Amino acid sequence: MSNYFISEGRITCSLIGQKADIPVRLTHLGNNVYKAVYTPLISGTYELQVLWDGRHVRGSPFRVQVESHASAAELIHVDTNTLKIG
Repeated sequence: MSNYFISEGRITCSLIGQKADIPVRLTHLGNNVYKAVYTPLISGTYELQVLWDGRHVRGSPFRVQVESHASAAELIHVDTNTLKIG
């Protein structure tokens, strides 16, 4: 996200879902560019609201579609060649 069109203010971001609201972590990358990180664990449609001084930026709210995620067993890879037990 970039706020190059606004000189001063405060950016806020929230991800709102039907079943849960998801915390959003904002990081200022410099040059008025921000990175928003969020991890929804429930599939469904969410609304990403990006506000500058309490007002929606152009295009906000944004629709975010989250598909079901893989199980933890599918996400974790163990290298048995280097695995040590004990």
